[in-house]
Amino acid sequence: MEKIKAIDFMYYVATKEFMEQWDRAKEGELVCRMEKAIGGLPRFVSIEEMLRQMDDAGVEKVFITQTKMWSYWRKWMYMDTKLEDVLQYTDLYPERFVGLAGYNPFRIKESLHDIEHAVTKHGFKGVYVHIYGFDIPLNDAKLYPLYAKCVELDIPVSMQVGHCYKWENVWFGVDAWLPKYLAPQIIQFINSRLGRDRCLWGTNGLPWKESLKQLCELGLKAEVERKILRENAIELFKLETHVDVSADITAALPLDVRKVSDLPRESRSIL
Repeated sequence: MEKIKAIDFMYYVATKEFMEQWDRAKEGELVCRMEKAIGGLPRFVSIEEMLRQMDDAGVEKVFITQTKMWSYWRKWMYMDTKLEDVLQYTDLYPERFVGLAGYNPFRIKESLHDIEHAVTKHGFKGVYVHIYGFDIPLNDAKLYPLYAKCVELDIPVSMQVGHCYKWENVWFGVDAWLPKYLAPQIIQFINSRLGRDRCLWGTNGLPWKESLKQLCELGLKAEVERKILRENAIELFKLETHVDVSADITAALPLDVRKVSDLPRESRSIL
């Protein structure tokens, strides 16, 4: 079987120092079932060690998100990833890491400035919003400026919102869940003509090697494996890659990636 160099569209800053800061910040805030199941989120002693594990698993590129997580209980930003936290990956290894900017709907003007800077000056390919903690719906007016800015910059928005795959400009992300636990309906959708062009692989911190191994065992068509592991990410995020196609396989649970180029004109007039 052809080996495919996979592209993980959803990861985060995972240096030892950053994860220790994250552990302290989320005390009393968040109990993540996924983290508990795998014994905690991964943390690497160095970016070079992370690259070694990517190579070992057959992962070519990993998207690093500038994650901003708000606590609607305590009203504070308990995860506030800085641009510099992501740049330590993307500046050093631009062929291996891709940046996704963050958005804080309570600091709109500042966020829009940072997004434009990240995209135009540092080559970030999209925006990631951890919408749950902000406790607002996807059609909240606080998000309209974000959508308008992303239309202007021609980049997608990634949000953790569950299943939403019936729209032409909505992409279905498979991450945060090991492939062997995927429901048969999800596997059928991924393997179908309807879903194969709109699905992406990601891990949200799950082990690459095991995730890829389990994806290989799902019985997906060879064309579907290529699309979900690599080609769809290249298309959605407009990646330019000239690297050989040769490596391993993939995946995990739902997370939706929304391309905003078809938003109503009213959304674009907010700014």
